[in-house]
Amino acid sequence: MILFEGMDIQAYTKDVTLEMISADETTYGHLYFSDSAIKLAYRTSEEDYHDAMQGIPVDEKGYSIRHISLVKEDWLEKLAVAENISSLIEDLENRIDQLTDTTDASIAEMTKLFESQSAQIQEDTLDVLKSFDKELVKVWTQAHSLISLEPSASITHSSSYIESICKHIIVKMNKELPSKQEMSPLINECVKALGLSDNTLADSDLIQLVGSIKGISQSIGAFRSHHGIAHGAAPQAYKATESEARLLNTCAAAISTFLISRYRAKQQDSKN
Repeated sequence: MILFEGMDIQAYTKDVTLEMISADETTYGHLYFSDSAIKLAYRTSEEDYHDAMQGIPVDEKGYSIRHISLVKEDWLEKLAVAENISSLIEDLENRIDQLTDTTDASIAEMTKLFESQSAQIQEDTLDVLKSFDKELVKVWTQAHSLISLEPSASITHSSSYIESICKHIIVKMNKELPSKQEMSPLINECVKALGLSDNTLADSDLIQLVGSIKGISQSIGAFRSHHGIAHGAAPQAYKATESEARLLNTCAAAISTFLISRYRAKQQDSKN
C-alpha cells in the first residue's frame, strides 16, 4: 500500500459512459487509484434514479468497485485512453502536493511548539539550578545552547551535566564518590544516597520509575561515548542530529529536576 504519513493516497478520473444498457439506462464510471492499485468505480443511471427518489445527495452516491484486472475489455478501451490516464496521474500528483503542503505546515507548527516547550524547560531548569547550586547553571547552559549548533557537543555536555548533578548530590549528602566517576556508577550511587531504590514505602511504580531514570541516564552516557565529542570521533562516524540532542537534553533536564526534588525532600525529612 502506498502511504503518505500513514494515509492511503487516492486519485480519480472523471466519469465516462461505459455501456448503453437501454435507451434510458447507462453504466458509467471512472478509474480509481487506492491501496497501490488501479480500480474501476462504476454505477448505473438506474441507481441514480433510485437515489434521487430517496433524496440521497449526489456527492454521497456509492459506486461498485472492481479491480482493473476484472474489468471487461470493451470498458477498458473506453477507460484507458491517453486523456484519462493523464488525468489520473495529474490528480495523484495534486493530492501528493496537497499532503506535502499539509505535512509541511504541521511540521512547522510542531517545531514552534517544541521550541516553545524547549524554552520553558530551559527556564524551569535554570530556576531549579539557581536555588540548588549556581555552578551547575553554566554546565546546563552549555548543553542546552549547543543543541542546534553542535548536536554532538550538546550530547556530551548533557551527559556531563547529569554526572555533575549526581556528584553534587552525593557530596552534599556527605557520601563518598564512586571510584569510577562515570555515568553508571554515579547515577547508581546518587540513587542509593537518596534512598530511592530501597524505600519501604515505595510502590512498584516508583521502583520502576527509578529503574527507568537510571536506564535513561546510562543510555545518555552511552550515546555520549558513541556519538558525542568526549572521546573524539572517527572520520566516518555517525553524526548526531539536532532532534537527538534535544531529546537527550530534555531527558537530562527532567532527570536532574527529579533528583534535585528528591534531594530537597530528603533534606526536609531529616529536619522534621
